[in-house]
Amino acid sequence: MSNKMKLIIAEKPSVAKSIANVLGCNQQQDGYIEGRSCIVTWTGGHLVTLDDPESYNPSCNHWNKADLPILPRPFKTKLISSKSHQYKVVKNLINDKRIESVVCATDAGREGELIFRLVYDKIGTKKTFTRMWIQSMEDPALLDEFNKAKDGHAYDNLSESAKARQEADWLVGINLTRLVSIENNKKFTIGRVQTPTLNLINARCEEKENFKPQKYNTIQADISLDGKVITFETERIETQESNCKMSSMSSELEIEEVISEEKTTKAPKLYDLTNLQRAANKKFGLSAKQTLDIAQSLYEAKYISYPRTDSEYITSDMVESVRQLIGSHVDSDMFDNVEKIANNKKVSDHTALLPTIYSIDKKDEINNLDKNHINIYTLIYMQLLKAVSKNYRYMQTKIKAISGDIDLYTVGKVDIDQGFKKLESKDNAAKSEKDLSGLEEGMSYPITDTRLMDKTTKPPAYYNDDSLLKAMKTAGSGLYEKGLEIERTGLGTTATRADIIEGLIKNGYIERSKKDIVITELGKQLLSVAPEKLKEVELTVNWENELAKISEGEKDKNSFILKIENYLKEIVKSYEGDESMKVEETIIGTCPYCQGNVYINDRSINCENSKHGKNKGNCRLSTLRIISGHKLDEDEAKSLIENGKTPLITDFKSKKGNKFSAYVILASNGAYPTTLEFPDKKS
Repeated sequence: MSNKMKLIIAEKPSVAKSIANVLGCNQQQDGYIEGRSCIVTWTGGHLVTLDDPESYNPSCNHWNKADLPILPRPFKTKLISSKSHQYKVVKNLINDKRIESVVCATDAGREGELIFRLVYDKIGTKKTFTRMWIQSMEDPALLDEFNKAKDGHAYDNLSESAKARQEADWLVGINLTRLVSIENNKKFTIGRVQTPTLNLINARCEEKENFKPQKYNTIQADISLDGKVITFETERIETQESNCKMSSMSSELEIEEVISEEKTTKAPKLYDLTNLQRAANKKFGLSAKQTLDIAQSLYEAKYISYPRTDSEYITSDMVESVRQLIGSHVDSDMFDNVEKIANNKKVSDHTALLPTIYSIDKKDEINNLDKNHINIYTLIYMQLLKAVSKNYRYMQTKIKAISGDIDLYTVGKVDIDQGFKKLESKDNAAKSEKDLSGLEEGMSYPITDTRLMDKTTKPPAYYNDDSLLKAMKTAGSGLYEKGLEIERTGLGTTATRADIIEGLIKNGYIERSKKDIVITELGKQLLSVAPEKLKEVELTVNWENELAKISEGEKDKNSFILKIENYLKEIVKSYEGDESMKVEETIIGTCPYCQGNVYINDRSINCENSKHGKNKGNCRLSTLRIISGHKLDEDEAKSLIENGKTPLITDFKSKKGNKFSAYVILASNGAYPTTLEFPDKKS
């Protein structure tokens, strides 16, 4: 009897435990679970990453422009020091003589594939491996995936795409971060996706902050029909013309045109991750990252399908299982055919988000979860019911009337079939607007009241998680109009957008102000010195399309990396002697802490020995010039350095926009180099 065993490598300990339970592995060991024919272990995320620049050239330990661009051939990898113990566990198990073959059970996607391949390649084993493509954590689904695991090399193209993404991010991040930081004597972090995303946010902030509201008027006129008041309204009227328009109206309203037509709003599609994140932000105020974490938790608990999906459909072979999910609702008059949510051509790696059969029998368990988990599960379940419901149908009536020589309009709506709208919350449920069926062309009605309405144009809203995710998902859609052959648009992927947003916050380039996402002064400074081409959506969208084609076997990884390298060579060359890329600095005084020179530029004040200064030291004197909406002028900055305090500044603004007065003073300790001191109200 052979004692040969299989080693299953999962990504998360919880997933490993579920697989072990299904396969009858019950001997818990240090970093793995053993059974009679299988051993299950896990990586806990990445165990291996790309090595640092200095591993290729010791001189790269210091940031020198002469070393740029750094272009490794081939790339080296290293262990992540904090994960060394689990790496040794996995390595020893792979090399164990009892292990005949390996099963990859990491997350079913590009990053999960990369996690496994980096470890497999680093260990250097020749043992064969297969791939479990897990879409559901339910026991039958896990067992089925184990039994039908494919040859691991069937996913070689996905692996190549994952490695290409990782290497491209390393090349762009390492080289451009160093280049821009060296040029400006200040640490900046440049990213292939983060920088164009930051540019999107900045554009919206500038649009809002530069918006000039314009006043205008409309005229409203009421008539009475069967005891109900019906209001008509003009289109926009310039303020200077409003009184003249009012005086030209007669005492009656004549119905000039009535257009009635049946309208249909299609039932919504199932959720992909991005649209789930948008809905959760809009309804519950959850950030994209919070929603992803909750969805991942629900998935690991077997309540929902795999969350990191970019599909809004199921496959045709899932129709019957979806009927089981809907259960007693299937025969309801409000439901349409389940087949309409199936589309094999629009499902690549994963189907849309769905509740699991397992969860239907675990209502008590789900009801004992915290509020956010219940809310996310409910969103997914209700979206399924809405997606298979009938379309919302209604009769819309648009009426044009005339009074004197003034045109006025009104719109009415009467429901025909509420369809999926019956499942909407009270806020979003279909509401029949005024019934205008009694109004006919040629009829006249006395006007019972008229009003001149004062109105003002509204600025665009700042991005929140909902609107930013939408902008990231659709970024580059206009490229189709330029005739570019692209298969997909968007910044990042469904799996990475939350981390991109959180990364920008962590680096201090954007911040949340309640629900709003706004750029910081540091973020503006980064954009002022970042390569122009990298800030454009087009470049990143083209790269994402090439990565997609690599995963499909249509493009070669090496040619893609060569293109990235050539781009970096051009950027480095373009910075030679280009003063526009630098932040101009002048000396304004001597540091009170270390006696170094203190420099001022358009954005900040830095001691040369601070972490943002020329010498990259540890001095604490480094601060942005804009504090609470006020930009310190050079005299105020000099006073701060020489006296430890500015003169009284009277135009600071609070987050609510209220003005206040204070001094800026140097803080010799604490988290920030400066703080505000408020004047004594008695003086």
